[in-house]
Amino acid sequence: MFNNLLAKMGVGGAKVDLVLESNQWSIGETIRGYVNIQGGSAEQFINKIDVEFKMKYTTGEFEYMKSLNRIPVIFNTAIGVREHKQIPFETVIPLNVPISKNNVSYYFHTHLDISGAVDAYDNDYVQVTPNADMDNVFHALHQIGFHEKQSFGKYDGNKQEFEFYPPHHYSNVEELEIVLETTPTGVKLQLELDIKGYYRETELRQSIFIPSQVLQNHDELKSMLESKINEIISNYSMHQNNHQPMQNQPHYQPGHSYYGHHESHGHHHHEHHENHGHNNGHSNSNMMMGIAGGFAAGIIADEIFEEIFEDGDEENDDNED
Repeated sequence: MFNNLLAKMGVGGAKVDLVLESNQWSIGETIRGYVNIQGGSAEQFINKIDVEFKMKYTTGEFEYMKSLNRIPVIFNTAIGVREHKQIPFETVIPLNVPISKNNVSYYFHTHLDISGAVDAYDNDYVQVTPNADMDNVFHALHQIGFHEKQSFGKYDGNKQEFEFYPPHHYSNVEELEIVLETTPTGVKLQLELDIKGYYRETELRQSIFIPSQVLQNHDELKSMLESKINEIISNYSMHQNNHQPMQNQPHYQPGHSYYGHHESHGHHHHEHHENHGHNNGHSNSNMMMGIAGGFAAGIIADEIFEEIFEDGDEENDDNED
């Protein structure tokens, strides 16, 4: 009787312990282990045991918890005095979760629900690592000459960004950021290149899909990524060369961005350019005709270029003189 009372208070009661084959698992991998139940000093009735896979992450000064999966283990069973039970356990790491980094951690929370007594708990932390497809992308970028920044793998609650310093031959590139989304048939990859400029930094973005057969061929993957990065930079350079301002003033205004072609959506969104060609204090019609004749080709070409490249979300400056 006394032992039953102590067990209900949590003293000498049943215990639970999750034992995994490893504490490090890659994205998409099946985690395996056992749930060990150890009876206490009195027989007790177990309502249920479940294991919850949880992610903890921080953004700024705030900490967040997110439940990724809850795995039922056992229901409605008795555990005798000093009895030991071992139940197999397995679950799969979801494909599109962030890998473990400074601001991201994972653990399994095992809950032993005992009828009429204090419940028992067990927490087991694990490391979630990149899968083979992600590792191959990182390796290919290393071969091109990119290397990780200190903020590599920062998670903001929605996506995890991997930032790289560029190699020396990309002298106009400030950094490369990528976001990966793994699928059963390949990887969706968003590339963002930050380009240096005199007056501001320009962001060039493009999304691509890399099929599994390319991911498994290191040379082909390296060639594909290098070619795509060069293409993004080349297209931007052509955009600058073909869309020059009509007067000697900064052409790219601060606060605007250039977006590369986003293949998965099939549209362009380029930065908004404005050309100022006012001739204050002169109303002579001959002069205006001269201006029109002198700049007609440039104006027409400029307007055609804007129609092709702008996406319709331009910001109009209503405060121009």
